Amino acid sequence: MARRLRDEFNDAALPHAAALLRTATRLCGGRDAGEDLVQETYLQAWRSFARFEPGTNCRAWLYKILIYSHSRLRRDQSRRPVVTSLETATESALLFDPPTPDTLTATSSRRRLTACRTPSASSCCWLMWSS
Repeated sequence: MARRLRDEFNDAALPHAAALLRTATRLCGGRDAGEDLVQETYLQAWRSFARFEPGTNCRAWLYKILIYSHSRLRRDQSRRPVVTSLETATESALLFDPPTPDTLTATSSRRRLTACRTPSASSCCWLMWSS
């Protein structure tokens, strides 16, 4: 049973490996990352091959898995913080001091912050920049 399933997978899915690698390389911007993406695609395809319907378009099925895997990897990468080595970081990156509201108003000579009370019964204040 397992050998027959493996042979069916090899016959249906493996002929598309070169085309998947070309697409994955373009998507990822490099061959190494493309190979990793194709490996992830084939792993997902193997895990769900029992649900694949024989006679349907295996190439389209593999491409759908490839695109889904790529978008999932990109989403996961965007959630990870950027890690920088302290040895390679420049001094300006380590001394970054973002402006605070006090320094914004102190350094901005042309603008001043004005607070106005609304005439309604609520105690809401509006902050407006005037030049």
